[in-house]
Amino acid sequence: MGAAAFGATYGVIIAKYDKEFYIYNLGIDIDGEGFNYITEFFTFGEKIETDVPGTYKILPTFEYQMSYGAPLNPENAEVTVISPCYGRVNRIVYQEYTDDYEIDIVSPGSRYLIVMDHVNNVQVNVGDNVIPHQPLGKAGNIHGEQSRKRTELQIKDNKNKVNVAPFFVFDPDHKGYYEDVITQLMHDLSISGRSQSGLEPYRFVPETPYAGCYFETLPFDNGFEFDEQLGLALIIGLVTLVGTFVAGTITVFVMRKKNIAGANSID
Repeated sequence: MGAAAFGATYGVIIAKYDKEFYIYNLGIDIDGEGFNYITEFFTFGEKIETDVPGTYKILPTFEYQMSYGAPLNPENAEVTVISPCYGRVNRIVYQEYTDDYEIDIVSPGSRYLIVMDHVNNVQVNVGDNVIPHQPLGKAGNIHGEQSRKRTELQIKDNKNKVNVAPFFVFDPDHKGYYEDVITQLMHDLSISGRSQSGLEPYRFVPETPYAGCYFETLPFDNGFEFDEQLGLALIIGLVTLVGTFVAGTITVFVMRKKNIAGANSID
């Protein structure tokens, strides 16, 4: 069904899916060439270091990073970002920091919000009805990098204020196939040498029933974690720096007082 035809039957489709919301893909075409350009896959619940030394964040997304140019992608083919679900484009936000866009999709009657983050060449508008696999744009940017692209899939449960693992709401008829694909992707990345970050997020996490997921859900305010050892070192360094500054200031003040007192006694 095309986008135009979907618009005509939108009410019927939403009536069917308002109680059982599903996604039908993982935001990119796993059967297309773009999947072969993936150099990094960051799992739902992955703990990664932020730009602030000693702090870490827990990713509430599936994140894909792709090669752009040689050797994996010498033709500079752009990876297409696709809609994971039936719904309506609720918001498109320009992100100056990365010079790309975030696209939010809602399904009326559902508590879920789908976020496709880091998208370029956006092909939809706010208010458009979308269907699974419909192109939304091209993979977005990694700040400061010209040779790689990325995109992220995030699913928010607005009623319970949690992010949910993609396979938590995946169409049960195709869930097994997509989980196999993710498991194979993680395996391929771990042995291919394609990884560019040196991280090892490529594993099936046995504590949860989903491939590529540490948790079933993550709270909206999962926030940042602080590395205790590095944090302690930073605190000690800061205290030392402040102490040195204060001691220096006191010394200068005392010396100035002595100089003034000496000058007065001479007079």
